Amino acid sequence: MNPRSTARRIAIVGAGPIGLEAAAYARALGHDVIVLEQRDVADAVRSWGFVAMFSPWGMNTTPLGWRAIGRGMPDQKICPTGNELRETYLLPLAATLSDSIRTGSQGVAIGRDDFAKGDAIGKADRAASPFRILVRDSGAGGAERVERADVVLDCSGTYGHHRWAGRGGIPAPGERAAEPRVWYRLPDVLGADREHFAGRHTLLLGAGYSAATVLHGLGRLHREDPRTRVSWAIRRVGQALEAIHDDSLPARASLVKGSLELANHPPEWLQYLGNCTLERIDAGAQFGVTLRYVETDMALVVDEVVALVGYAPDASIYEQLQVHQCYATAGPMKLATALMAGASGGGDCLAAGAAIGPEALRNPEPGFFILGAKSFGTRSNFLLQVGHQQVRDAFRILHDDAELDLYRTA
Repeated sequence: MNPRSTARRIAIVGAGPIGLEAAAYARALGHDVIVLEQRDVADAVRSWGFVAMFSPWGMNTTPLGWRAIGRGMPDQKICPTGNELRETYLLPLAATLSDSIRTGSQGVAIGRDDFAKGDAIGKADRAASPFRILVRDSGAGGAERVERADVVLDCSGTYGHHRWAGRGGIPAPGERAAEPRVWYRLPDVLGADREHFAGRHTLLLGAGYSAATVLHGLGRLHREDPRTRVSWAIRRVGQALEAIHDDSLPARASLVKGSLELANHPPEWLQYLGNCTLERIDAGAQFGVTLRYVETDMALVVDEVVALVGYAPDASIYEQLQVHQCYATAGPMKLATALMAGASGGGDCLAAGAAIGPEALRNPEPGFFILGAKSFGTRSNFLLQVGHQQVRDAFRILHDDAELDLYRTA
């Protein structure tokens, strides 16, 4: 324990990769930790567990975590699947923290015991008041309780809070009604979700790495079932169509290369629609979809709609805290400014870590930190290794020690 710091009650919202890492870091420093998780440990990772990551073990795990688990890292250059990451690292790490993790516990709202949002602005009194967290149990009764903490780390991510596919980022007419049937998360087109896509016509919206992953999966499915067809529409050129010079992640480079080839030379199973926006969607036995180009509309009838158009942070949990949000990305302002001004402006996730440091994590609300994918707002260039850096930097602030680093290897 750093002699300049005392043990604190630290509440962590979210038991995903960064929440678990933060909990392990806090426990190693002697803090009292509680982790609030609405669903199961690493539930979001499980939902896309069939996907092979394009970043290797060495970028997705830490020496601290492996020491806590009591085993060595697999070959750090190999890229795991989400399931391998969860089963080999995240679940064993969670097991070392089992007495601190509360699954089925949703953090609904965070405030201060003694102050509302507009009280004690810029005053030290605010930091002396404990955080008050309203927690709802996920059981049938939905019982609610209050937890208190000296420090709160919001590591709840964005994967469960999709953006809308409609023009201008708002829902297209009919999209809200169709929402339960639209795939806003990665479907397992070659596995558990195969029956929804094999031999059917899918509209794919999006131009990020997730959309590229689904596109290539549907291409493989076509080879197994030649009736499978895809119409692919993008709002603008995204990561899947932007090659990075001398990309140091071979799996990512291969994904982008394949997407560019499909866009430039569409095979017979693929209808590449280019830049257009979702104007309307009507869900019946099939989907009736209207896509808007600059001067004309196009109507389609499809069996499935996959809208991988990104995710956004849910800020409702901290609406009574003094958090300065970016008007463009909805992330915390200091971090958003650093990302937009730094080397990551071009979107390469490998450059994002270089743009941020401890000061970028500070909010006007003392003792409250937004870490992980949620801290990037609507930006999609987040990597787990950046989240690990954020965890280290947050505790450097809490311990007032610029050299504190539990990730150093002996």
